[in-house]
Amino acid sequence: MADLGEAFALLGKLIEFLITLPMRIANLVVGTTNILIGIGLSTMHLGEIIPMVFMDFLMIVGYLFEFVKTYTVCSVFFIANAKRCFLYYIIEFIGVLLYMPVRIMLLLLRVLGINLYPVEKGVWDSLEKLDRYVVGNAGFHIIYWPKSIRDNCFNCKRLKVDVMMQRAGDVSDDFFVKIPYLIRNAIPLFITGANQLGRIFASGSPPMPEPISVKF
Repeated sequence: MADLGEAFALLGKLIEFLITLPMRIANLVVGTTNILIGIGLSTMHLGEIIPMVFMDFLMIVGYLFEFVKTYTVCSVFFIANAKRCFLYYIIEFIGVLLYMPVRIMLLLLRVLGINLYPVEKGVWDSLEKLDRYVVGNAGFHIIYWPKSIRDNCFNCKRLKVDVMMQRAGDVSDDFFVKIPYLIRNAIPLFITGANQLGRIFASGSPPMPEPISVKF
């Protein structure tokens, strides 16, 4: 009896499927049409999208190459000068450690809603002005190493991480803002078409598809 009950249940589902077949076919046709129209709308802007993606790719590859090259060169430079610059590196390291409590305090105060970073910047700006005044009148720095030491131990031109982040932001803007804007009229068609195709094998009686709406 159980097998007979299952047979009737399957027969009922088959009959239900055949009754709703026109709605399923309509969803298939309209859903496929929506997706094809969406593809068509997207291809209208391929002339803008493809060069944009290509230039972004070249830019990222170029910046990555420059980043690796400059940091490799500077690493070799610092290693080669480590022996004669060791004392200066140690002093710099000690200076960083001594200033660390100040950085931590500023960060904690910022979390608590007290922003003293402008004060810190003002102090360093004042020291910069004082340093320039002393150099102009006495010929030596008070907050920097002499130029000869800086050139031999610290100065090495390399691509800054901030610049890499800015370029990554530009690429992100292209992919998540500019390109979606160009294909903004196609995206709803893709979503609607996918939903309509999903109704083909849905249980029960699927609704008739919505009329196709295209915006240019």
